[in-house]
Amino acid sequence: MRLMTEFASQGLGNTAWAFSYLLFLDMPLLDSIAAQAMNKIQELGVQELANIAWSVARLQFCHRPLLAAIAEAAMSSISLFGSQSLSNMAWSFSAIGVRTEPLMDSIASSARPTITLFSGQDLSNTAWAFACLSLANGS
Repeated sequence: MRLMTEFASQGLGNTAWAFSYLLFLDMPLLDSIAAQAMNKIQELGVQELANIAWSVARLQFCHRPLLAAIAEAAMSSISLFGSQSLSNMAWSFSAIGVRTEPLMDSIASSARPTITLFSGQDLSNTAWAFACLSLANGS
């Protein structure tokens, strides 16, 4: 796990995604990814934030400090998120059962002007996320 400290942001996000895609649940690895992601949170781009959020949600690794850091970083760069990243972020927080209303409000505000451009999958995942968290954002 010591090599994890040498990973660039993209490597960290890709590693998290790959292991979660394989449903490889290794707590020391996840703890290391979480620690490095929090250390590099300001360096993580949209793709890395979305990948790491999706990864921990898929593995049901509810690391609240990491999720709080991801939510904060995502809110500060939400205007850079495309429909898939918005959808993945919403799905991730919902799938892991973490209700973060400020993040979901940011997602809703960012999605509203471009909702007609969302793919069917992105629209479905986003609606599912809001429904599961019992959030109705009429704004």
